[in-house]
Parts: sequence; C-alpha cells; structure tokens
Amino acid sequence: MTLMPLKKEIEAAKTLLVHLQALHFADDEAATHDAIEGQTNLFEALGEAVKQTGADEAAIKALKDYQQTLRARCERLKSRVEATRAAIAAAMEAAGLKKEVTPFGTVSLSSARPKAIIIEEADIPVRFWVTPPPVQPEPYIDEKALLEALLACPRGQSIAGAQLANGGFVVTIRRQ
Repeated sequence: MTLMPLKKEIEAAKTLLVHLQALHFADDEAATHDAIEGQTNLFEALGEAVKQTGADEAAIKALKDYQQTLRARCERLKSRVEATRAAIAAAMEAAGLKKEVTPFGTVSLSSARPKAIIIEEADIPVRFWVTPPPVQPEPYIDEKALLEALLACPRGQSIAGAQLANGGFVVTIRRQ
C-alpha cells in the first residue's frame, strides 16, 4: 500500500520545511527541493503513489470492460433460455404432453393467463384511465381493470382500443 508511506513522508517533509524556514532557506526552491530529496523519501513515495494510481485506474477500466462482457453474456444466456423454453413448449404442445419427467428435472406445460393488449390508446374508454397524483404528470391506463373487463366481455364483444391476447403456455421446470 502506497498511501501510508506517502503520509509518513509528507509529515517528514513538513517537519523539514519548518526547520528550513527557521534557517531562512524556505524561499530558496532549489535548496528546499534538495533538502527534501536528501532527507526524506517523499519523491520516491510520490512516484510509487503515481504508479499505484495508474495500476488502479487500469484495473478499474479492465473491470468495467469485464462487467460489460459479463452483462452481454448474461443477456445472450437469457435469450437462449427464453428460446429453449419456447421450443420446449412447442414440442410438448405438439406431442400433447402436459408433464414430462426427465433425468434433469420435471417439465410441465400449463396455460398462461390471457393478457390485455392495447391497440390504440386514444380509443380506450375514459373509465380505464387513471388520473395520477401530482408526481406523475400524465394519465395512464389501468391495465388490470382493462384486463378484467376484457375477460368479462361476452364472446364476440370487446373494448375499443384493446383486445385479449392468448396467454400461450408457461413452461415450468422443477429440478431436484
């Protein structure tokens, strides 16, 4: 660690400067520099501190780059998991399977709850709009209420500006 030796050398240099002032040499820059160089290790400690700062800054940059690499890898893995789950769902649906035990876990296929899809916000009836508190400046659609209303609509009827989407399937994998 270069911080402690540097602090020690700073204190030594301060003490030396006090003595130089008492001897009236403090105004002579060359004499002050030579005295500090000859009587302390301040300049070596400064050099080590500069070297350590460079190494730390390089490590910080390398770690940030590595974090970006890991984030990108994580996103690729997430995409691969989503694609694999979709393929599992398609395979199980095609085979008419609801549950399958494999050596690596039990996979189940269940129906997902339908979702409300907003096609045109401007057409959504006023009763589904919420006026927000002053913190949020613009009104927004209460999607939960919209979904409940879409689910309650008799077959063949809908709500202007929205429709009910098939929920699709949910793949659940249990590993033991």
